Amino acid sequence: MTPEHHRGREFVFDEISRVAKPLSPTYITESIPDNEVDVLRIVDKLEKKMSFLYGDEQGTVLWASPVTAA
Repeated sequence: MTPEHHRGREFVFDEISRVAKPLSPTYITESIPDNEVDVLRIVDKLEKKMSFLYGDEQGTVLWASPVTAA
């Protein structure tokens, strides 16, 4: 994984841990500064490979290893 992938995964992991609920794509895009990495693109790439996180058909992130919103 690239440093960008690590930052994107860490963002999702931290947010799921903090809010204790699934993260919608809207929540993710509204929660990051404009100059941050493209977290949605990274989330999509990591989810497609079932690597470190999982999202549903709508792009809502349900878990980021080792935490889950379930």
